Amino acid sequence: MYFIGAELTGKTGFASMILMERVRKDLKKYYHVLDIKRFHFNSDANDLLEEIARRYNDARYTIRKPRFSQIGRPKKIVNEKPLIFITCCDESLKWMNGLKQNKIPAHCVFLTDQNDWRTEIPGKCLKSDFYVPKKNLINNILAVIEQDRLIMAKKEAAGEVLEAFNKYRKMKDVTLHTQDVKPLDDLVLALAMPVWYYEHLLSIRPRTP
Repeated sequence: MYFIGAELTGKTGFASMILMERVRKDLKKYYHVLDIKRFHFNSDANDLLEEIARRYNDARYTIRKPRFSQIGRPKKIVNEKPLIFITCCDESLKWMNGLKQNKIPAHCVFLTDQNDWRTEIPGKCLKSDFYVPKKNLINNILAVIEQDRLIMAKKEAAGEVLEAFNKYRKMKDVTLHTQDVKPLDDLVLALAMPVWYYEHLLSIRPRTP
């Protein structure tokens, strides 16, 4: 399964996209980072959105998988395209129209300072909206990194990303507020969102269609 994490708020001056593959091995979930794209955020996010659309429609990242019927009908083979997660804020929702017009579904993720996450269905971007505490996203991805379940395909990009997470590791017991923005948060959040989703999939599924 492939998925795309993107950060679209522009609060760091950059917009980032990370392409990942989820792999199961020995009953554990591993996350392979295949590519990272970072764009200067110059009042819009067109470069980022074009990159998301290109990867979404790339046949290399579409999986053919069986779908079984619960009422005894023959199985169907369906195409499963990458699942998209985009960090949004109210100001950035206007840039999502391009994806919606091209029928490219995305989950919107809004950061909150609440104690728990919640979801709204239907969402603003053809899928669900998730409202997730920033500290939950950060602590979740830190745990995955410490368990060696995050694999970076491009070593030259790994240093910058892991450096960003090391700064958060030193702040492990500090309260993280939504309005607190670090220089590399666009990379951190682009990576953290889809990993959080798949780590919590058993509790998310009953709340979504």
